[in-house]
Amino acid sequence: MNWPQIIKDILTSNGGAFATVVTLLGLAFYLTVAITKFITRYTAAHESLEKRLGKVESNTEDIKREIVYLNGTLDVLRPGRKTLLKSHSPIALTEDGERIAGQFDAVGIMATNWEKIRRQMDMDLPQKNAYDIQQYCLEKIAVQPELFFGAADISTMKNVAFRNGDSFFSYCQLLGILIRDRYLKEQGISVDEVDKCDPGKQAK
Repeated sequence: MNWPQIIKDILTSNGGAFATVVTLLGLAFYLTVAITKFITRYTAAHESLEKRLGKVESNTEDIKREIVYLNGTLDVLRPGRKTLLKSHSPIALTEDGERIAGQFDAVGIMATNWEKIRRQMDMDLPQKNAYDIQQYCLEKIAVQPELFFGAADISTMKNVAFRNGDSFFSYCQLLGILIRDRYLKEQGISVDEVDKCDPGKQAK
């Protein structure tokens, strides 16, 4: 079909045919604009929905981590559990903690995984103070140990904890304090800065 010739014939024919073409072109233009607006609104709504779903998923993950942390803390406080960390700040290992650390080679596990640990902390802790770093080590490392240690190391820790009748969560926190000390040292921050940055103590 010779479309250029057909269009030429229509345009050179009577006014009615020409008006029909103009009307059709106008309708086509209107539909194009309407469809473009609809697609734009749909895309914007889809992006907005994705952002909202992302926030919901993020909040859900935060809640899950809080529940894991709460359960772990309650498990550590069960009667008969060893106290591996001193309660006063800056937190340090107790004698039991030092002994247990030797049993599952906590220093060795930290050294083996140090690049992975430091990379994760650098990503999660931009411009954080000593107190924030300590809380991170006590909480996130205990709740998500798979982000910091290899599967074999986690299995070793779990086996020792089970054999000793201890909480795996407490072993992760023990490692967290060792990690805090090394990370602060690499950052040129004294452990004594933990108390100075503690918002609870600053308020007093």
